[in-house]
Amino acid sequence: MHDYISSENDPELVETVSELLTNTRTLMIYLMSDDDDLRKYAKDRIKAGFCFLALNTQNGFVFFPSKFIGYKDNSMEKHEYFHNKKMDGTDTTGLINELLSSVHITENDGDCWTQFENQFISFCTELGIVPDNKKRKYWILT
Repeated sequence: MHDYISSENDPELVETVSELLTNTRTLMIYLMSDDDDLRKYAKDRIKAGFCFLALNTQNGFVFFPSKFIGYKDNSMEKHEYFHNKKMDGTDTTGLINELLSSVHITENDGDCWTQFENQFISFCTELGIVPDNKKRKYWILT
Protein backbone atom coordinates (compact mmCIF):
# COMPACT_ATOMS: atom_id res chain seq x y z
CA MET A 1 0.00 0.00 0.00
CA HIS A 2 1.30 3.46 -0.92
CA ASP A 3 2.07 5.96 1.84
CA TYR A 4 -0.43 8.45 0.43
CA ILE A 5 -3.22 5.87 0.56
CA SER A 6 -2.53 4.84 4.13
CA SER A 7 -2.14 8.46 5.21
CA GLU A 8 -4.81 10.90 6.26
CA ASN A 9 -2.58 13.75 5.06
CA ASP A 10 -3.40 16.02 2.18
CA PRO A 11 -1.45 15.46 -1.02
CA GLU A 12 1.75 17.52 -1.00
CA LEU A 13 2.19 20.43 -3.37
CA VAL A 14 5.38 20.62 -5.41
CA GLU A 15 8.09 22.86 -4.01
CA THR A 16 10.37 23.33 -7.02
CA VAL A 17 10.23 23.76 -10.78
CA SER A 18 12.11 20.46 -10.99
CA GLU A 19 9.19 18.69 -9.26
CA LEU A 20 6.78 20.32 -11.73
CA LEU A 21 8.88 18.99 -14.58
CA THR A 22 8.95 15.50 -13.07
CA ASN A 23 5.16 15.49 -13.32
CA THR A 24 5.24 16.75 -16.92
CA ARG A 25 7.47 13.78 -17.77
CA THR A 26 4.96 11.45 -16.10
CA LEU A 27 2.12 12.77 -18.27
CA MET A 28 4.32 12.54 -21.39
CA ILE A 29 5.06 8.91 -20.57
CA TYR A 30 1.32 8.31 -20.27
CA LEU A 31 0.63 10.07 -23.59
CA MET A 32 3.24 7.93 -25.39
CA SER A 33 2.34 4.69 -23.65
CA ASP A 34 1.13 1.56 -25.40
CA ASP A 35 -1.38 1.25 -22.55
CA ASP A 36 -4.74 2.61 -23.71
CA ASP A 37 -5.82 3.43 -20.14
CA LEU A 38 -2.73 5.56 -19.47
CA ARG A 39 -3.11 7.43 -22.76
CA LYS A 40 -6.80 8.05 -22.15
CA TYR A 41 -6.10 9.21 -18.60
CA ALA A 42 -3.52 11.78 -19.78
CA LYS A 43 -5.75 12.98 -22.61
CA ASP A 44 -8.70 13.36 -20.23
CA ARG A 45 -6.58 15.54 -17.89
CA ILE A 46 -5.63 17.77 -20.82
CA LYS A 47 -9.16 17.85 -22.25
CA ALA A 48 -10.65 19.01 -18.95
CA GLY A 49 -7.82 21.33 -17.89
CA PHE A 50 -8.16 25.01 -17.10
CA CYS A 51 -4.63 26.26 -16.26
CA PHE A 52 -1.69 24.87 -18.22
CA LEU A 53 2.06 24.95 -18.15
CA ALA A 54 3.19 25.30 -21.78
CA LEU A 55 6.64 23.81 -22.40
CA ASN A 56 8.49 24.72 -25.56
CA THR A 57 9.92 21.59 -27.19
CA GLN A 58 11.63 20.85 -30.51
CA ASN A 59 8.21 19.90 -31.88
CA GLY A 60 6.34 22.94 -30.55
CA PHE A 61 4.56 23.60 -27.29
CA VAL A 62 3.25 20.79 -25.10
CA PHE A 63 0.62 21.60 -22.47
CA PHE A 64 0.29 20.20 -18.95
CA PRO A 65 -2.64 20.85 -16.57
CA SER A 66 -1.71 22.50 -13.28
CA LYS A 67 -4.05 20.31 -11.25
CA PHE A 68 -1.92 17.29 -12.13
CA ILE A 69 1.59 18.76 -12.23
CA GLY A 70 1.19 20.82 -9.05
CA TYR A 71 1.20 17.84 -6.67
CA LYS A 72 4.45 16.17 -5.62
CA ASP A 73 5.32 12.89 -7.38
CA ASN A 74 1.91 12.68 -8.96
CA SER A 75 0.68 9.62 -10.83
CA MET A 76 -2.59 8.36 -12.24
CA GLU A 77 -3.17 6.22 -9.16
CA LYS A 78 -2.36 9.00 -6.69
CA HIS A 79 -4.34 11.64 -8.58
CA GLU A 80 -7.39 9.40 -8.78
CA TYR A 81 -7.15 8.57 -5.08
CA PHE A 82 -7.04 12.20 -3.99
CA HIS A 83 -8.88 13.83 -6.90
CA ASN A 84 -12.33 14.30 -5.43
CA LYS A 85 -11.11 14.45 -1.86
CA LYS A 86 -8.29 16.92 -1.51
CA MET A 87 -6.86 18.03 -4.84
CA ASP A 88 -7.86 21.46 -6.07
CA GLY A 89 -6.46 23.38 -9.01
CA THR A 90 -6.85 26.59 -6.99
CA ASP A 91 -4.10 25.36 -4.67
CA THR A 92 -1.75 24.69 -7.56
CA THR A 93 -2.36 27.97 -9.42
CA GLY A 94 -0.95 30.26 -6.75
CA LEU A 95 1.92 27.90 -6.11
CA ILE A 96 2.92 27.73 -9.79
CA ASN A 97 2.68 31.53 -10.04
CA GLU A 98 5.25 31.71 -7.22
CA LEU A 99 7.54 28.96 -8.55
CA LEU A 100 7.71 30.47 -12.01
CA SER A 101 7.79 34.06 -10.69
CA SER A 102 5.04 34.93 -13.15
CA VAL A 103 1.31 34.96 -13.46
CA HIS A 104 -0.51 33.05 -16.12
CA ILE A 105 -1.53 34.49 -19.47
CA THR A 106 -5.28 34.99 -19.74
CA GLU A 107 -7.59 36.09 -22.53
CA ASN A 108 -7.13 39.64 -21.20
CA ASP A 109 -3.58 39.42 -22.61
CA GLY A 110 -4.96 39.64 -26.15
CA ASP A 111 -2.76 38.39 -28.98
CA CYS A 112 -0.35 36.57 -26.67
CA TRP A 113 -3.21 34.52 -25.18
CA THR A 114 -4.71 33.91 -28.62
CA GLN A 115 -1.37 32.57 -29.84
CA PHE A 116 -1.17 30.05 -26.99
CA GLU A 117 -4.84 29.15 -27.19
CA ASN A 118 -4.42 28.34 -30.88
CA GLN A 119 -1.32 26.26 -30.12
CA PHE A 120 -3.23 24.44 -27.38
CA ILE A 121 -6.09 23.65 -29.77
CA SER A 122 -3.56 22.33 -32.33
CA PHE A 123 -1.90 20.22 -29.63
CA CYS A 124 -5.28 18.73 -28.71
CA THR A 125 -6.08 18.06 -32.37
CA GLU A 126 -2.79 16.14 -32.70
CA LEU A 127 -3.82 14.08 -29.66
CA GLY A 128 -7.24 13.42 -31.16
CA ILE A 129 -9.16 15.23 -28.42
CA VAL A 130 -11.56 18.16 -28.31
CA PRO A 131 -10.87 20.26 -25.20
CA ASP A 132 -13.70 21.37 -22.96
CA ASN A 133 -15.13 24.78 -23.77
CA LYS A 134 -13.36 26.86 -21.10
CA LYS A 135 -11.43 30.10 -20.79
CA ARG A 136 -7.96 28.64 -20.29
CA LYS A 137 -4.86 30.21 -18.73
CA TYR A 138 -1.21 29.49 -19.55
CA TRP A 139 2.22 29.75 -18.01
CA ILE A 140 5.05 29.63 -20.51
CA LEU A 141 8.33 27.81 -19.86
CA THR A 142 10.79 28.01 -22.74
